[in-house]
Amino acid sequence: MDESMVAVRETGDALTQLRANTLAELNLGGDRGRGNKAQLGVQAATRLADALRGNTSLRSLTLNYNTKLGRKHALHPIAKALRNHVALRRLSLKATALTAADVSHLVGELEHRGVPLDHLDLSSNNLPPDCAHALASLVRNNLVKTLDLSWNPDLGVGTGQDQHHQHQKPPSRKSSAASDGGDGGYGGVGSPRGSGVGGGVGCVGGVGGSVGASSTSTSTS
Repeated sequence: MDESMVAVRETGDALTQLRANTLAELNLGGDRGRGNKAQLGVQAATRLADALRGNTSLRSLTLNYNTKLGRKHALHPIAKALRNHVALRRLSLKATALTAADVSHLVGELEHRGVPLDHLDLSSNNLPPDCAHALASLVRNNLVKTLDLSWNPDLGVGTGQDQHHQHQKPPSRKSSAASDGGDGGYGGVGSPRGSGVGGGVGCVGGVGGSVGASSTSTSTS
């Protein structure tokens, strides 16, 4: 049986609750890619997106370790559904094999949405430098309060424990403009001048960044 169909069957109850607007937190995270049969594929992601479109109750969505979200571009229908889902506050996409195209698509939908997320986790995706401009746009438009970019070395973000700092008050506008990240100096990723990610938003793992709220989600069986 196709893995995506298995995922649909295993998450059927959650989808029913989404449609009934009785679910506030949903964790469909995988198991670090170790053969999880509930790995979300294109079909399962499409079913989830359909359930999200009419939902107004969900506040937190965790899809960690579902690598088909990136490899099969299965994130796209979910991202499109989120453009009108203004209730969502936390989105976790850790280790989902996202590409620059996936990030660009997600940022575009979040910009259309216009309501800021409290927390967005894009850690452990090996995001390429091409993502810096899209992420900087997300931050400049104040569409995310904390952004986790840890374990993305190609963005200039290291992988050590020192990447997690306590939340700090952003520096003044004058000092931010003087930093290497240009417009995105504070919390900026080690990318070319003017394309850094930060701009005063708490960036987990960002060079010179700070940690905002930690991500917590409850698994729904």
